[in-house]
Amino acid sequence: MIRWPGRVEAGGRHQAPVELGDVAPTVLDLASLPEDAAPFAGRSLAPALVDGIPLDPNHPIRLMRRHYQPSLVEGQRVSGVGHALRIGPLKYVEATAERRRELYNLESD
Repeated sequence: MIRWPGRVEAGGRHQAPVELGDVAPTVLDLASLPEDAAPFAGRSLAPALVDGIPLDPNHPIRLMRRHYQPSLVEGQRVSGVGHALRIGPLKYVEATAERRRELYNLESD
């Protein structure tokens, strides 16, 4: 959520997925600092927030689940680190300690 009266329209919503790594590049861009001020893996969301330019719905989103000791979390057996990659409606999940590799279509599954 971003609030910046006079610069970012109140109540705006974007449907494309974003990730936590996009926050720092966005803040730098909104503050008019050069892109090379700090290297970040994320992308700036400022063009979408300020100019209304649509975000790319197929932009890859990387996710990582923290390391778990073998246990039950909300009824699910978890162990180790988990990773996921989302591109458009597809989401690939991998948790090697759990021997899990799953591919989902978020529009139809």
